[in-house]
Amino acid sequence: MQALSRNAENDGNRAASNAGEEVAHSLEDELHAHFPKKLFSLEPLTRTLPAALQQPAQHVDKAAARSEACPVRHLFLSLFLLVVPLPAVALVVDGSSAETRRAPKDDPGWASVGQRGISSAVHLRDGWVITAAHAGTGDVIFSDTTHTPVPGTTVQLSGLGGASPDLMMFRITPTPDLPELRMNHKPMRFGTRVVMIGFGKGTGRAFEWDGIPGYRWSPDVAKRWGTNRVFAAHQLVSIRGLKTWCFQMDFSRHGTAHEAQAAFGDSGGAVFVKQNDRWKLTGVILHVGKTPDQPGATSIYGNITNAADLSFYRSQIIKTIRTYAAQTAP
Repeated sequence: MQALSRNAENDGNRAASNAGEEVAHSLEDELHAHFPKKLFSLEPLTRTLPAALQQPAQHVDKAAARSEACPVRHLFLSLFLLVVPLPAVALVVDGSSAETRRAPKDDPGWASVGQRGISSAVHLRDGWVITAAHAGTGDVIFSDTTHTPVPGTTVQLSGLGGASPDLMMFRITPTPDLPELRMNHKPMRFGTRVVMIGFGKGTGRAFEWDGIPGYRWSPDVAKRWGTNRVFAAHQLVSIRGLKTWCFQMDFSRHGTAHEAQAAFGDSGGAVFVKQNDRWKLTGVILHVGKTPDQPGATSIYGNITNAADLSFYRSQIIKTIRTYAAQTAP
């Protein structure tokens, strides 16, 4: 499938170039511009794991609340990959656990999110799935059926200045009986409401760390959904040499009705947005951010979730699928 990789369109380069005029610095540059290096770090998750939880339903003007906060407070957070060789965990939802363990009434694409080893993957169409590159290629489970990768179909997407984003596609067999997902073609904006879906542990005991409320993880593992709003857009996030255009969501005490935060194991999970009464896949969950020295297996308010903004890579994804179809047509 070398020809497939060569023919994959570098949509990320063009989109990133346009967005680059609006984004003066990458996330790392922005951190260095505001704080001494000792206050933060950008590194993969190793021994200390972040977590994800949700607050009970409570309607508060999240945008107004954020405008009163320090505009760079989230920059104290450290970034971590959401996959390490430990049991999979993912979206942790507080309160309505039964409700969030089944497809929501207004379903954005529940069935199209599968389990990829200790992470997640999203079925796009015709047997093609997308996941975080650091999650790797491997079997994907949809509705208790295991689908195996088709040899030679793995494609690492292209990005800015020759640096690849943390996104990978491959084809699986048998082809899941799932509808095609529409992809968002517009970059995300501040305040946009989204739905996240992934696999993970439940909410444990409430606790405080350094005066900030949060939760510990419980041991159960299940597929869950949760909600949030975009906190920052057009963020070029660099970790382990992979540079990805992302949008960010913060875990807010007074957030959405099913406020959620991603956690270890959520890599490759889906983020959906509703536009003109239609749900669209808009992001792939990649990393979480936590405060320095935050205890492992916890989430606290102010933690963030980074998701790849697929509008920057949409044309490349579509061309990859179409090129493969043309090469394998009878």
